[in-house]
Amino acid sequence: MMRRVIVTLAICLCFAGSASAQLGSQTGLVGTVTDSAGGVLPGASVTA
Repeated sequence: MMRRVIVTLAICLCFAGSASAQLGSQTGLVGTVTDSAGGVLPGASVTA
């Protein structure tokens, strides 16, 4: 019983590492930058 739990946890840890690596390389921000009056600011740079 304990061996099955350890094997299951090991498998989950292997998949969790690869899933987080995929998210990091496929994440992006998309949107529109506006000023306080609602006007669009073309070419604005955003750092996250």
